[in-house]
Amino acid sequence: MKHIFFKKNFLICSLFLIMMQSTSLAAKEPHCKKVVLQYVDFDIFTTADVSCTRFNTAFNDEIQTRTITNGQKIKELIVLLNKLKIDKKAKSVDVRMKIKLYYNHSVEVICLDRFDALKGGQIYEMDKSLFQFIETLKNHK
Repeated sequence: MKHIFFKKNFLICSLFLIMMQSTSLAAKEPHCKKVVLQYVDFDIFTTADVSCTRFNTAFNDEIQTRTITNGQKIKELIVLLNKLKIDKKAKSVDVRMKIKLYYNHSVEVICLDRFDALKGGQIYEMDKSLFQFIETLKNHK
């Protein structure tokens, strides 16, 4: 009898711990509050590639900025960014846009050119649907 009681309590405690852990993970999931796009014309020609760190100095006066706070648009952008596939051929990104994702305690910066995106130190192939969505964000008032 004690053995069955112990198994039952153990099972209930285990389920409770699993539920608490999943709730805790959901609470820790980052929430993006706003997105800032800093960009220049994707067709601007430069004699050398512009790195993510040199973007602001290279295009100082030409940079346009757009801030997005619409939660639905932010979610859609993040989904599209997370769907990108690694570009095994690209060696660098000739940056024409920075996307800054503002979370509660951090900022993630993604740098783009027409063909690729630099995200977390990895180069990804630019997706046509992401490019089109970014164009709508740039033109959205």
